[in-house]
Amino acid sequence: MNSLRLGVCVLTLSLVTAMGFTQEQKKGKGIAGAMPAVPSAPAATLPAANPQFEKMKTLLGDWEGKAPGGEVVPVTFRLVSAESAILITMSEGGGDMITVVHPNGAELMATHYCSAKNQPRFVAVPSSNPNVIRFDFKDITNLASPDAGHMVGVTFTIVDPDHHTESWIWRAAGKDNPEAFQLTRKK
Repeated sequence: MNSLRLGVCVLTLSLVTAMGFTQEQKKGKGIAGAMPAVPSAPAATLPAANPQFEKMKTLLGDWEGKAPGGEVVPVTFRLVSAESAILITMSEGGGDMITVVHPNGAELMATHYCSAKNQPRFVAVPSSNPNVIRFDFKDITNLASPDAGHMVGVTFTIVDPDHHTESWIWRAAGKDNPEAFQLTRKK
């Protein structure tokens, strides 16, 4: 009988503790050992605006393009990660590829998660034309061999608020093959 009472007491204590934990979470007070909330950075510690990143933000939204072979290619640009990165989703050939663009201090970087199952990284080069943002190859992960196909660059050219081009460069067996997409903003 004593062991039954002890079991009921332990169970009751466990339930009360769990209820208190849930109530503290709802109040936003946190519990020892729980993940603390991430504080907002003071304005003085935020990095200066990156002009190329700001220009890329003008592409936010849904686009429709034509591949050189005539295939319709939907593309979406959206802000993610507390507006610190742009996620570009391109649906081509029955699958999605994504590219994540983000500032890295004064430079702008992009990582392309390719349907070739590798991930080239690019760095934007300075340009005298603010409507042209060219990314050059930096490095790559998951490349099967030096001759395996992979992207080595991309240039975004903003024609006007509703039109832009994306010129991608694919390299396989040491040969570059450019592919340009003409995109129109979906209304």
